[in-house]
Amino acid sequence: MDINKIFSKNLERLRKLRGYSQRELAKKSGLSHRMINYYEKDPKSIPMNKLEILAEALNVTIADFFSEKISNPLDDLDVRWIKKIIEIKNLPEADRKEINRHINSLIKKHLLQKKQTEQDKTKILEY
Repeated sequence: MDINKIFSKNLERLRKLRGYSQRELAKKSGLSHRMINYYEKDPKSIPMNKLEILAEALNVTIADFFSEKISNPLDDLDVRWIKKIIEIKNLPEADRKEINRHINSLIKKHLLQKKQTEQDKTKILEY
């Protein structure tokens, strides 16, 4: 893989891991939102001073931008969800348990609906 593509993927991954939007990283680093977007898409080059600024803003090493790490299924997680998870983590334990029960209930409901839909499709095919 091209070194610039590795950088782009890792910049986006590290930014999301920290729970920052592109605009938030721009504000934290002092770079423009447009520049952050460019670096995450298809940069032709990355000046060393910009690497240092981004590394400092994300609290990582420059080497972290160039690691060919295997992608993580959480890499595509929306930043808003990461922020919510951080907020939930800071709630009292009783509230976290209540949120967990509610999430489990919604997942169970969804799975039951999905199973019912599959059974309905099977019945239709049998006729």
